[in-house]
Amino acid sequence: MTRVPPRPTASVPACRLAAFRVVFALTTLYFHIPQSDGMIASYLTSSFHVPMHEWVPPITPALAQVMIGVRHLAAWCLLLGVLTRLSAACLAVTGAHIFMLDMNNYSHHFEFHLTIFALLAVWSDRLPLGRLMREESDSVQITSWAEWFLRIQVAIVYLSAAIDKIFSSDWGTSGAMISEVYRSGSPSFMLKPHGFPLNVLQDANVTLVLSAPGITSALTILVELLLAAIFMVRSLWPKGMWLALGFPLYLEFAVKQRYFAWDMITAVLLLLPAADHAYIIFHDPACSACVRYRAVVRALDWLRRLRWVPLQGVGHVPGVTQQAPRTAIYALGPDGRIRMGYEALRLVLALIPGPVLAVLTLVRATNGWGAGLLLPEDTVILVIAGLCLLWLPGVARFIGRPLYAHWAAKRACPHSRELMMEAVSPIGPSRPGSMQAEQLITLVSNAIEDHKSTTAI
Repeated sequence: MTRVPPRPTASVPACRLAAFRVVFALTTLYFHIPQSDGMIASYLTSSFHVPMHEWVPPITPALAQVMIGVRHLAAWCLLLGVLTRLSAACLAVTGAHIFMLDMNNYSHHFEFHLTIFALLAVWSDRLPLGRLMREESDSVQITSWAEWFLRIQVAIVYLSAAIDKIFSSDWGTSGAMISEVYRSGSPSFMLKPHGFPLNVLQDANVTLVLSAPGITSALTILVELLLAAIFMVRSLWPKGMWLALGFPLYLEFAVKQRYFAWDMITAVLLLLPAADHAYIIFHDPACSACVRYRAVVRALDWLRRLRWVPLQGVGHVPGVTQQAPRTAIYALGPDGRIRMGYEALRLVLALIPGPVLAVLTLVRATNGWGAGLLLPEDTVILVIAGLCLLWLPGVARFIGRPLYAHWAAKRACPHSRELMMEAVSPIGPSRPGSMQAEQLITLVSNAIEDHKSTTAI
């Protein structure tokens, strides 16, 4: 596994920063840019302004139109990875100008977004979107300073929020702010209304919070302090990333807010392993459906977590009868466990968080618009809940595996139906589909070396 070096000056693969930049650019296009456009429109329609500083130059209608066009173009360039540093610098400078035009424009999440632009203007990942989706190698390296400063900025946001609450009479252990928000709302925060069935969860959430507002307030401070530590200390990442993901998801569900929570969700990409190729996916080069599947998944493997090995190179594990057809997908994890079919497909979905977050960003940004139909505003929450259900006990047995078997039977090539792979004896009854780890790792390692040699020739 590729670990982030302890020295910020060392080199790391650029794919993680590139994945973050792509999703962050989508957030910019669909949340930040419309907000700045609204600030400009509000400025032009009013004759009275209180700029943050006296030296901030005003803008004319003509300059405003140029600024809007330039910012839209720069956001698209940031997404595509074209002139990344220049685009980020342009968004930072023009955004800061708009931000300071009027005191009413002040916004914490807008300011945070500008800071990220400034950091992306200093370091480039040098991986355009096309190259990120096309190449398998992790040869492009960047200094880890880039990721360090982004994580530090996220940690500062959480830390400052926690400190502000600690010294606020409305927070601390009093729970006054929590009570106000969850009872009647406040100018800064309002509870998010939901339709069925999420309204039931929201009602339960309100009841639980109002039963102990002081404890909820103290827990919020504790969570923010923990999140600041998680983004700073690498040893906390493997388990801490779930808290880093869960807390902003809760805010997204419970409270009306613009896109601060979504920025924090995107920042979780900076905590994930990258370029370790720790998961091996077996494929059949003679199966056209397998070839298409491999092409799609390779394009979505932005963090370079997967390694592809032909089934023909693995051979057979002796002592077990032939059972598992090659029409299934096989995935081998670093723990030596092999997953087949639905379980492998589910695992692959979890290993491509960049594209998944990109799709969720588009769903949230369009307020439920999809396939020409107006879907409920809760669509993004329901989609996230649906993804979580894939791991719910019983779903694999009664829904996932039967559906996958039906799909696999239809997509199978005649050649693949004739080829069979020997099933491997499980380690224990609680782990069906597992392999004897040492035997399998040795076998796969040999297959990988053979595949590399063949490819090189």
